[in-house]
Amino acid sequence: MKDHKKPYHSIRKPNFIGGKNAFQKFLQENLVYPKEALEKKLEGIAHVKCEISDRGKILKAESIHKLGFGLDEEAERLCLLMKFENTTERGLKIKHTRTIRIPFVLPKEQTIQINYQTTPTQENKGSSYNYTIKF
Repeated sequence: MKDHKKPYHSIRKPNFIGGKNAFQKFLQENLVYPKEALEKKLEGIAHVKCEISDRGKILKAESIHKLGFGLDEEAERLCLLMKFENTTERGLKIKHTRTIRIPFVLPKEQTIQINYQTTPTQENKGSSYNYTIKF
């Protein structure tokens, strides 16, 4: 029986440690929306081309489609913080190139509902007020 070798395309590609849920959590905890983009109310998806070492570390990150206003720089910074699985395959140390998509979505406005009630006196028989404060 012949010993079949796997073709090149079957080489295992590195995945983010923890999977998709961990990737989403990482973005929520580490993404800092740039001030310039917040002022202009810009949203979009940053595409970053990354070179991943055999040990799962990002060696180089470069934005492919420029969004501007600090979004590209923030996407590159996030990519350099990421850690992927080790990818040593059959004793070979292989570098991988991967495009990572980082979504930038404006944070939703926070609203606080305050209910205010007064105590009844002889002059007024009690009333209530509702206020909505937006940040």
